[in-house]
Amino acid sequence: MSMRQVSIITDSAGNFSQVFDPNDEGEIMSVGVLIGDLSDLALTITDTATGLDLLDVASITVDSLYHPALKAQDTSGVDIDADAGPPIINEMLRAPLCYGSLNIVGVATANKRGNIFIETH
Repeated sequence: MSMRQVSIITDSAGNFSQVFDPNDEGEIMSVGVLIGDLSDLALTITDTATGLDLLDVASITVDSLYHPALKAQDTSGVDIDADAGPPIINEMLRAPLCYGSLNIVGVATANKRGNIFIETH
C-alpha cells in the first residue's frame, strides 16, 4: 500500500484542478481530506483513463475519510446485485481501480489551502 498527498490550493474564484499520477495502477482504498482553512469543499475525483467518477462529494466541511466503492461485476460486465447472493447482501462492492492518473477538481473558499491523501493498494 502507498499513501500520497495532494495539496489543494484554490484560486481567487475558489476553484482548483490537478491531475494526479499515483505512480502505479491499483485500487483506490481510501481518500482522506484535511479541510485546512477551506470551507464547504465540493470535490470530484475521476479516473482519466476511463472517465469514471471515483469520488463525488458535494459538501465537505470537516476532516473526512472516504472509501470509494463500485459494484462488482460478473464476467459479462453486469453489476452483481442482491438477487445474485444471500438476501443480507445489498450489493457486492469492490475498491475502484485506477488505470493511470486521476483528475481532481473542486470548489471551496477562495485563496485557501487543504490536503487530500490517497491510499492505493
